[in-house]
Amino acid sequence: MIKNISLFFQLIFFSIPFFAQNNIHHWETIVMGQEEWKYLPATSEPASNWMQPDFDDQSWQKGIGGFGFGDGDDVTLVDTVSALYLRKEFEVIDSSTIVYAVLHADYDDAFIAYLNGVEIARSNIGIVGETAAFDALPTYFHEATMYRGGRPEYFEINHNVINNVLTEGINTLAIQVQNDEMSSDLSANFFLSVGINDESEYYQPTPDWFQSPIFLTSSNLPIIQINTNGQTIIDDPRIIAEMKIINNENGNNINDIPNEYNGRISIELRGSSSQKRFIKKSYAIETQLSDGTNNNVSLLGMPEENDWILYGPLSDKSLLRNDIIYHLAREMGQYASRTAFVELVINEQYQGVYIFMEKIKRDANRVNIAKLKPTDNEGDELTGGYIIKIDKQTGSGGQGWDSSIKPDEYLNRKVYFQYAYPKADEITTPQKDYIQQYIHDFETALFSDDFKDPEIGYRKYIDVKSFIDFFLANEISYNVDGYRLSVFMHKMKDSEGGKLHMGPAWDFNLSIGNGWDCEGQNRENYMYNYNEKCTGASSQIPFWWSRLLEDETFANELRCTWEGYRGEFLHTDSVMAYIDQQANYISAAKDRNFVRWPILEVKVHFNFFLGGNYDAELNYIKDWLRFRLRWLDENLFGYCGVLSNASGDELKSILYPNPTENITTFEFYLPQDTRVNLLIYDTQGRLVTRLIEDSLGRKGIFKFKFSTDHLPKGIYFLTLYAVNDKRSFKLVKY
Repeated sequence: MIKNISLFFQLIFFSIPFFAQNNIHHWETIVMGQEEWKYLPATSEPASNWMQPDFDDQSWQKGIGGFGFGDGDDVTLVDTVSALYLRKEFEVIDSSTIVYAVLHADYDDAFIAYLNGVEIARSNIGIVGETAAFDALPTYFHEATMYRGGRPEYFEINHNVINNVLTEGINTLAIQVQNDEMSSDLSANFFLSVGINDESEYYQPTPDWFQSPIFLTSSNLPIIQINTNGQTIIDDPRIIAEMKIINNENGNNINDIPNEYNGRISIELRGSSSQKRFIKKSYAIETQLSDGTNNNVSLLGMPEENDWILYGPLSDKSLLRNDIIYHLAREMGQYASRTAFVELVINEQYQGVYIFMEKIKRDANRVNIAKLKPTDNEGDELTGGYIIKIDKQTGSGGQGWDSSIKPDEYLNRKVYFQYAYPKADEITTPQKDYIQQYIHDFETALFSDDFKDPEIGYRKYIDVKSFIDFFLANEISYNVDGYRLSVFMHKMKDSEGGKLHMGPAWDFNLSIGNGWDCEGQNRENYMYNYNEKCTGASSQIPFWWSRLLEDETFANELRCTWEGYRGEFLHTDSVMAYIDQQANYISAAKDRNFVRWPILEVKVHFNFFLGGNYDAELNYIKDWLRFRLRWLDENLFGYCGVLSNASGDELKSILYPNPTENITTFEFYLPQDTRVNLLIYDTQGRLVTRLIEDSLGRKGIFKFKFSTDHLPKGIYFLTLYAVNDKRSFKLVKY
């Protein structure tokens, strides 16, 4: 006899889906979208019991689904309203044969579904268990997909509902569909399908697009299982749950003994706009001991800590963007969150591919700065460490202060800095005063006429290498949120270096061409001057980056850093190899992910590109990055040439790389003002290309980059005519 009722409930709860999977003989659809429904276009609040089986709906209209207006994909057109209420009665012949159920929903813009008066699913509106007014607004805009050839989303129905709510005989499915601010389209198409445990065929065949829900059994990725014991995960406060992690070297099975973690956690939703907009949620978790204190553990190869994030990529259909940029940032020598791809199951319902990662926080193995105590209010102890961020004030946002310098005259906004560490409710007044004054002094020095001075200018305050690496990470990826949101910086004690460091890098889901907002799809130009492209944005980019690039020394350091990286981990072949490696690693799991979240044929919020399948999404980011890396080769600020110290009265020149695949650099030093011609000939002496023709060159060093894409593979001769001299180089194109 099981004496612990809570444990008994957990055992039953955890056994049902696997029992269902092993006992489902076939699937049938018990309610079709294209059947007759009762409906009410609402101009006022309906009766409070409208979703109950015994509600009298005789005054409601009848129509064939789907329902909607204005966009040509509906069978029954309804008036333009804020909300549409639907009711559908259906008969269950033998409830003992039904072991699982799913609701498929194709909707615009939000819905709440009830079975016999009990809520079974909702999306994009309100809090689970709470009713929504007829004029309540959805959290965000959501577009239907079926009329564009997509598949509807599915919502698994809790087994307790099947056991305790679904009855033999007549049942009622009731749905409230909510429109976004009286927009020009509303859509409502809903299907209820059931898993049958025998050969009986009481209902209808499933639609052609139907795919049964994913019951994860095995994976080459680590498997994370979370049990909330019937609680709903919300934004705040955190709830207590249990987490199991299975991570075996040769593959993982859902029934394996948890060998990485098996214990208590607290968990909550995380994110700001993503929490509201995306159906696939992300989570913040804390590993805890049984008494609720921190449980610092090493998970998935990461150093011991207790704060972690489960990031659920949705708008990033490659699933790779954050992982790619964090990898590159670490290769640059900067700390960025370590990551691990996993498959997540919450309350026995499969949630797809997630990225398990480190939360940004002060720690010897994360942001390695000194711990500031409430008593550290003077001397060297006061000078560090601090973590500051520029971000929205929603989500984990909080208190802070405005920059004293506006980025642009025409923008009536300032940059807002927030306390990340110490937290806003823990930082002392002297500590606030110190870090505010430090950043004010940095900005003042950078804004001054003497900003280039190595002693009194900006270099007195910042770690230049970290600023360069941060700039490159955001420009390589053309990050829409770069510089203005999810921006972290940190400062060590004066005795430990003391300067302001940019980073860690964070939040790159709207990068690498994944965004139409403010020209985020661009492969050319720069993101640091975003303010000029998107003056309507609610957040600002500091003036820092434009000002830093006015310093020739900074620009040259930037260029030299870039060229060094390009010969190593930023070589195009290296970047492509990493992407292929990660894509291959998640190959099987990503197929399951896109059954769970059928979005490959749908433009999720901010998507610019729509490939329709995963291979197209993967090829898009690879092609985008190839172009972007090459564009930066040709256009990045600064000079880092081998002739940087050339002088005297002699013409000097050098060609590199040689042999070349597509981009070659030709440097030359002119000892006097002269006319210049730069020509390419083939081995027969025939002129192939005029690169520079009879142009006046002033005395000094020139760095000329040109493409060899138009040249067939072979041998050519690059010839410079200048200062009554001729220099010729054999150029090999491969």
